[in-house]
Amino acid sequence: MTDTRAPRLLRTLFVEDNDELREQIGELLTDEGLLVVGCANAEEALQRHAQGGFDLVLTDVSLPQMSGVDLARAILRRSPQAWVVFLSGYALGDD
Repeated sequence: MTDTRAPRLLRTLFVEDNDELREQIGELLTDEGLLVVGCANAEEALQRHAQGGFDLVLTDVSLPQMSGVDLARAILRRSPQAWVVFLSGYALGDD
């Protein structure tokens, strides 16, 4: 018997402080089949994440007030099994 159910889409918390980038990247992620909830800062992301239901967190490393790394630490304290992916617009290794 063949399973005819559609695959479950990944519910993704996307954290980016730049409004234009959040919109553009959010659209790209949606086009790839992710269900995207966008947040402008880490505090908002922590509130949304506390509501539950996210499979993945995509966060900019450089956020105002609380960095993406600190956000990931806070999320992983609550949910050690969470998947967190970091994004950055900075080039690495350009010394």
